[in-house]
Amino acid sequence: MASRRAYRVALSSAFVIGTLARVALIPRSALASRLPALICGLILLVWLPRVVARRLGDGPGLATAWILALSPALVTASRLSLPAAASTLFAALAAVAFLRWWMCGSRVAAGLHAPYAALALAFAPRAAPFVLASWAFGAGDLCVRPRTSARPKPSQVVVVALATAAAVTLALSPAVASLLAARAGAAGTAGAEAIEDDERLPWARWMATRHPIIALVLAAAALAGVLLLWRRQRRILLFSVVLVAAQLVALALEPRGAVLANHDLLVALPVVVVWVAVALAEPWRTVQRT
Repeated sequence: MASRRAYRVALSSAFVIGTLARVALIPRSALASRLPALICGLILLVWLPRVVARRLGDGPGLATAWILALSPALVTASRLSLPAAASTLFAALAAVAFLRWWMCGSRVAAGLHAPYAALALAFAPRAAPFVLASWAFGAGDLCVRPRTSARPKPSQVVVVALATAAAVTLALSPAVASLLAARAGAAGTAGAEAIEDDERLPWARWMATRHPIIALVLAAAALAGVLLLWRRQRRILLFSVVLVAAQLVALALEPRGAVLANHDLLVALPVVVVWVAVALAEPWRTVQRT
């Protein structure tokens, strides 16, 4: 009971600190206009750790909450850019909905995947590789897994795929794109480019730091989390790797090559956060065992 209470206190503290970090330095006159982006950032901060805790345990869930609360790139998105904050949130929602439908057969999740994917792409069309990579994972899973394994019926796959295609097509139409652009401008956001171009926030990059040593530590932690997930939740790991790899490969093949904007990779950052959280929570798991 005491350990559970300590967990709830730590989780609540992460939410409070994350909220203060997102509200800090926002001029009072601009707070109302930037409220939509702020709400998207806070929803991700509350929702994603709960999902991680249910699937991977309390330790990874708590570590996810703290990393999300303190991640400079995500905090900046919540302050400055509605497109970046919204696309990151809805892309994560679409990915989790697809995974719940594909692995657990949830009809509710199947129905939510299409609108979540459409909203993610409506706010950030360049997030398409990440959002649509779920279907690449599904196609590979159908080819690899035996026929006796639990998986969606072919009729369900066709219906959800057609619904997703229709919703994404509508979201990428010029009318919807212009409407969202106008709304984002009316909300006072500088757009996703603000995260990349704002010189007042030089640390706002995908890895959340410009320091090579810190970047190497984070990369090592993410790799350790990948190895741990390979032993414990292999299908979830493969799903997450497909999402991140699709976004990275698509951007790397562009003419500008390795010159990647922060907002182009931000959509994949929550996945990397979960990898790092799994590694950081391993001592917690070891203590609980003993």
